[in-house]
Amino acid sequence: MLPIQLTNQQFSFIELHEERRPRLDQLVTIVLRANSAPLLVTEELRTKVRELDPSLAVANVRLLDRIVEEQFSTPRFALFLIGLFAALALLLAAIGIYGVISYSVSQRMHEFGMRLALGASSWNLVKMVMKQGVLLTVTGVAIGLGCALAFAGVLDSLLYGVSARDPLTLIGGPSD
Repeated sequence: MLPIQLTNQQFSFIELHEERRPRLDQLVTIVLRANSAPLLVTEELRTKVRELDPSLAVANVRLLDRIVEEQFSTPRFALFLIGLFAALALLLAAIGIYGVISYSVSQRMHEFGMRLALGASSWNLVKMVMKQGVLLTVTGVAIGLGCALAFAGVLDSLLYGVSARDPLTLIGGPSD
């Protein structure tokens, strides 16, 4: 190991012997952890590597945060789209339920008038309409959960550390 002093921090590098010297078609990766500005350490690293072996070049210097961001950008975008389409589906479902209940109420106006004339309270009519809405919502949630469980295998490839069939995920996912 060849110690090199960079900005008051100690780093260790492996000496490159002739038999281990990289060829032109090989890449050597160096990972540094620094408490100072990464660009300053990069310039000092280039200088020290040039001092050790002028034929070696330090290229493609990137921050680890940037590398991680690049690796997770595609799954993050896919999950964003899934969330966006889920919210759109929820909005369309709510509009659909409103439309069905509104149409049902408009078709039953004469029935409601008769019920009020025969002594039913307006509260009973509201409960009757709300019961119909809740029944439609519960039916939709049951069908949605069934589809979610059926297609959970597709989501498993996009989730890390949690199963698509996890009860908390199924309950908490729609509430986000």
